[in-house]
Amino acid sequence: MRVWSEFGDVCQWDLRSKFGVDKLDLITAAMGHALATEGGFCTGSARVIDHQRLSSSGYVFSASLPPYLASAAITAIDVLEENPNLLTKLKNNMLEQNVFHNEPY
Repeated sequence: MRVWSEFGDVCQWDLRSKFGVDKLDLITAAMGHALATEGGFCTGSARVIDHQRLSSSGYVFSASLPPYLASAAITAIDVLEENPNLLTKLKNNMLEQNVFHNEPY
């Protein structure tokens, strides 16, 4: 099974092109850092998701996302769609921080 996790192209860590993978069975994303809320999601083919539902039924609804956090995530996505320059600014900030952390001590 090939698994890929990414939040857009902000980091440009596209493992699909790096390793020559065209088809993905499962895509996951966490909403905690990128969307300033909690939770996450995964998506894939019906076969993979059915297996996940059957294998993790004890965990699926043990701590479901409260409606206000789901609404916060949707609003964050709406803001990013309306202001694509925010992703460019985030990318530049990340690159700046990465350069800073790579300096020798």
